[in-house]
Amino acid sequence: MERPPRYVVDAIRKLNAEKAERGRINRKVAEAETDLAMRSFNQVEQVEEWSFVFTALLETAYTGNGQGPAPASSSEGGDAYDLKGQP
Repeated sequence: MERPPRYVVDAIRKLNAEKAERGRINRKVAEAETDLAMRSFNQVEQVEEWSFVFTALLETAYTGNGQGPAPASSSEGGDAYDLKGQP
């Protein structure tokens, strides 16, 4: 059996090397996509957790004293609700 010419052997080696490189690149891309998906999922979970905490704090502020939120008052007399009655 006769060996193929050198240029054919070189071309086959080159094609095989390119195929292997594409495989490595595809694996890196897949790993990066998986990592991005996991980080995104974790961020969504964190947002949901913080949303729950802030909602609980807000509800606590409204129901903590049984009368709703305390009005904002200034140190120089009155509060925000006093402004309504002034001319």
